[in-house]
Amino acid sequence: MKLERFKFGDIIENGWASKDNPTRIGIFVRHKKKTIEKTNGKGKFWETYHDSDNKNKKIGTIFDNPELLEGGE
Repeated sequence: MKLERFKFGDIIENGWASKDNPTRIGIFVRHKKKTIEKTNGKGKFWETYHDSDNKNKKIGTIFDNPELLEGGE
């Protein structure tokens, strides 16, 4: 399975995280070896596993869909 390559500003949803997990949705910052770095846009950064069995998907971009982040931590 080919890994999806995200671009800076893409809004990414982690399909492994529960609906009430505050790090389920974040803004893509950069690719690392087996993870991707994301932010909430308010100073919090975290990494999400991104290898062949990931469930990360792009659901929009911060430039076109900023409302996708509303209500997040």
